[in-house]
Order: sequence, then C-alpha cells, then structure tokens
Amino acid sequence: MRILIFTCFLFLSFALKANDSLVILTAEQYINTIVKNHPEAKQAKLLLQNAKAELLSAKGAFDPVIAFNFDNKTLDGKRYFQYINPSVKIPLWYGIELKAETNNVLGNNTANELTYGNSSLVGISLPLLSGLVMNKKMAVLKQAKNNIQLSKQEQIIAINELLTSAIKTYWNWSLNYQTYLNFSKAKQISYDRFLFTKRFYEVGERPAIDTTEAYTQFKLLEYETQNAYYDWLKSTIELSFYLWNENEENVFVKENVIPINIQQFNFIDSLQLPSIAELEQLVLKHPKLNSLDIKLKNLEIERKLKKQQLLPTLNANYNFINNSYNLFRNESNKNLLVNNYKIGIQFNMPLLFRQSRGEYKQTKIKIENTRLDKILAEANIAVKVKTYFNDMIALKEKIKLYTDAFIGYNTLLNAEITRLNNGESSLFLINARQNKVIEAQQKLIELKTKFLEYNASIYFIAGSWTEIK
Repeated sequence: MRILIFTCFLFLSFALKANDSLVILTAEQYINTIVKNHPEAKQAKLLLQNAKAELLSAKGAFDPVIAFNFDNKTLDGKRYFQYINPSVKIPLWYGIELKAETNNVLGNNTANELTYGNSSLVGISLPLLSGLVMNKKMAVLKQAKNNIQLSKQEQIIAINELLTSAIKTYWNWSLNYQTYLNFSKAKQISYDRFLFTKRFYEVGERPAIDTTEAYTQFKLLEYETQNAYYDWLKSTIELSFYLWNENEENVFVKENVIPINIQQFNFIDSLQLPSIAELEQLVLKHPKLNSLDIKLKNLEIERKLKKQQLLPTLNANYNFINNSYNLFRNESNKNLLVNNYKIGIQFNMPLLFRQSRGEYKQTKIKIENTRLDKILAEANIAVKVKTYFNDMIALKEKIKLYTDAFIGYNTLLNAEITRLNNGESSLFLINARQNKVIEAQQKLIELKTKFLEYNASIYFIAGSWTEIK
C-alpha cells in the first residue's frame, strides 16, 4: 500500500531539526503509524479477507459431491434387503446438474422401483423455466465476486474516516503546543521586564507602581501559560488514542514528543493548493460512490433472480441406465438409448405468485433507494469538498492579512519599548502592545493549523488515500 504524501508534510519534515532532548512527530509519521497499527485500520483490512472467504463459500455451491449410501436389513437369518449406492453429482451453471451412480440391490424384500442386482446410471437435470437464466447459487456467486471490490471501497472509506478524525486531533495537538510556546515566550519576556523594572525601582529610577504593573502582567501570562500547558497535555492524551505499536498496545505520547513548530516558517505562500478540477475528479472516483455502484450491481442481480421466481418451476431430468456396472454393456442387443432410461418432469406453480411479486417489488424499491442514496452522497461529498476548498483559500488570505497585522503590532511594541527607554512611555502601554502581539500571534497559529488540517482532510474527504493491492 502506498500512503498519500502531502506536500506540506514533506516540506516541514525536512525543514526543521529537533534538538537532542525533543522528538518531533510529523503528521506524515503519525498517519503512517495509524494506517499500520491502529485496530480500526486493521479491522478495515479484514473486510477484504472476509469478502474473499465469502467468495470461496459461494464457489462451494458448485463443488462436486461424492456420496455413499449403505442400507441393510437381516432378521432371523433372512436378508430383507441390501442397498449399496455410491454416486457423484456435479452442479453446473444455469442450474444444470450431472449425476453418475452405481447400485447394488439384493434381498427378498427390495423396493419394486429399484433395479435388482447391479446397475449403473448417468443423468442430467435442468430447469426449463424458473432458475434457468438466474438461480440462487449463480446470484450468490456473482454477488460474492462483486463484494471483493465492494470490500476494497469500504476499506478506503473506513480508513479515510479514521484519518479525517485523526488528522484533526493532530493539528489540535499542534495548536495547543504552539499556544503553549507562544505564552511561554511572552511570560519569559514579561518576567525579564519585571526584573528589569524592579532593579530600576530599587535604584530610584522607576516608581513602585511600575513594578506592580510588570508583576501583574507576568502573573497573568503565567496563568495563561499554565492553562495552555494543561490544554496541550489533554490534547496529547487524545492524540495517544490513535497511536498503537505493532503488538497492538496503545502508546502514550511522552512530553518530549512535540509537533513541528509552524511559527518558524512562512511556508503557506509557497504551498500550492489542489485545483478544484483535481478535487472534482477525485469526487467522481470516491469510494463511497463506487461502493453504491457495486451495491446497485448486486441489487440488479437480485432483481433478475426475483424476476425468475415469477415463472413456474419446470424441471426435467434424463438418466441413462444399464443393469450392470458396465454402463455400455448390451447383452440383449437392444438400443440402449431407447430402452434403458429413466426420465422425470416436475412442475410447480403458485396460483397468485403473491410472494414472488412482493419480493420483486421490494427489490425494485431497494434499487431506487440506493440510486437516490448515490445522488445524495455525490452532492454531499461535492459540497463538502468545495466548502473545504473555499475555506482553504479564505484561510490563506487571512494568514496573509494577519501576518501583516502581527508585523505591525511587533513594530509598535518595539517602538513603544524605545519610547519607554527614552522616558516617553509607560509599562501600561508596553503591556497593552504586548497583549496585541500575543493576540495576533495566537490568531496566526490558529489560522495556520486550521489551514494545514484542511489541506490534509480535503484529500481524505475527496476519497483519496491509497491503492489497495
């Protein structure tokens, strides 16, 4: 199986190197681990194995059958009867069945319809009306062959749904980590400013109220940092649900495992979005739509079977027999094909066919329901994909705008710090400027992680994941 590699994941994977104490878990590594080890992914892979077992079972209806019957009755030294009957039956397509058998009939009280002594038989039976074009064994086998392809589509659907949920959890984990870094950095800057202000107060160059202002800002940011840290830990636990090892054990993500720091790169501009034409082509081949097509094929097979059941049952059989184990031995010099045969016809017809007519109508209703399901599914997928695509375009524009705003707020903060050093500003204004920088940076983090989430999810939603071999 070949996992779809996203451009953004490749870019980020090679762009950043972790330090010695931290381990970076990229989105690509995360997805590969899920597909390889997650129990739900393994369950999805079992669908194909189950379909193959179903096909093997359906083929069994056409297996040749060897039988041996022995029946003997003896009482008070008198043999009433002894029957020995080995046989073989070979089911064929269109309800045809070939049969060959030998019989050994002995005793004083044997059934009159049986040939006394040794005899052999070769025969054929076939339906002439109901069951000729389509019968239950043929229908089950054809549907089982279709179910191989159906299971592959259902496997893709199941894994896509799993990955859609998993990638959302990953980028939520990343968002919380970036938020924690953002507040940690701001807290450290605020703490350094508090120490700086305190020293100036101690030498009489700053009023006492400035130390209170700086300390209050530091404690507020310390509170936000602590909140962000616990949010990150919570999302780490949620992320751990998707990570399993090869021994089918759930793996808890340690604190030294972190996502890529998206704040260090301005990669959004260089990241090429998928075209709407490309996405529309993916939607047309969506596994959900493919699975509904296969279900329609199976229902069409069922419809043909139910239509056959509207016909009367007329079965005929012809058996060529001879009163010896040598089927073609002719001691009486008579025409064997004319004189030595057993023939039978069975006819059966319900007077009203109400059961068959009802089942036929029900099958036609199932076909219409499935057809409508496909129309709705196609529209729903197309709308969802277009919505994600438009949201990605909007997010990309918003990122540009907020990047400019963030740069502007940083410029104002630095200017305010310069004015403070020149004695022309106050800590109140510095803190206000810093809060705006934090707010803008946090908004940028949210926009970037949402963009990356959508960039991955849109492929899963469009039905593209892997080639199944």
